[in-house]
Amino acid sequence: MKLHKFLFGLSIALVPAGCSTPTNKFSDSTIAAIADFQDHRQTDSLVRQLLNTNSIYRIEAAKALASIQDSTASLQLGTMLLEDPIKQARMAAAFALGQTSGTASVNALIPAMEDINSEVVAEVLEAIGKTIQPTDLPLLNKFKPKDSIQQAGQAWGFYWVGLRGIADDKIVSKQLEFLKQNYSTQIRLAAAHFFNRGTKFTIGTGDELIAAATNDPSAYVRMAASAGLRKLDSTKVIPVLLSILKSEADYRVRVSAARSLTNWSNSQTLGGIIRALRDSSEHVGIAAAGRYLHLDLRCRRSRSQPKATELNPDYALEN
Repeated sequence: MKLHKFLFGLSIALVPAGCSTPTNKFSDSTIAAIADFQDHRQTDSLVRQLLNTNSIYRIEAAKALASIQDSTASLQLGTMLLEDPIKQARMAAAFALGQTSGTASVNALIPAMEDINSEVVAEVLEAIGKTIQPTDLPLLNKFKPKDSIQQAGQAWGFYWVGLRGIADDKIVSKQLEFLKQNYSTQIRLAAAHFFNRGTKFTIGTGDELIAAATNDPSAYVRMAASAGLRKLDSTKVIPVLLSILKSEADYRVRVSAARSLTNWSNSQTLGGIIRALRDSSEHVGIAAAGRYLHLDLRCRRSRSQPKATELNPDYALEN
């Protein structure tokens, strides 16, 4: 009993002066009301909060409208984006407009490309990528960033364009340029994910993507780039992916490489997957196990089952 009392007293003594439990933001009645408006999709009530003198409430209301995605709020959000004196509030308005498709959202975002704050401009450019129509792509493509923050926003805007399947050759060319290491990590990451998840465009030789997958200093960029290699020509890419599986230090990149290999069903890729089953990381082994079954099934269906000697884990790298 004495020991318990001692430990309790010691724990109290060790608590720093002035330390208190963080306040739950929903203890604020206005924030709780905004959350309730969001749950019940009461756009009019949320729009009124955009005019609140307290910037915290304006930001919360804009975030709630981003969830509702009601285009009838686009005009009010556009006004907030252009006129609110608080940077974070303008960013929240830009995000909400990006979540809300429609011409009204794009028209509200375009003037804010000239905002004095680069973080706001970056949020606007990404939002435009989510909402722009194919005929207006030059608006995003021809934008001249003033710094790396705006450039990252442009790259993420391109990412969303690619995800929507409307990227043109000029955007693909710019994203290939953005993979180079003289750009910031955020820019390179956006470009790598563009090639990983984007659809309906042609990459070309993809030398920049291969370089990013093998040499980029960020594992996150290498992960996304390795996943994007599945879209390139097999003759060039398969040896690269097998090399990544053998030499890459980060297991997450090796997982991406194992998954990309399943884009081709032949003895070389199957041998690489079997080697990955013995990887030092269980995560790579688990990824390879699922992919092995997928490849084996494809080989059986195509009646191109590899010879037993070709399934040796060392075969893929020796041949």
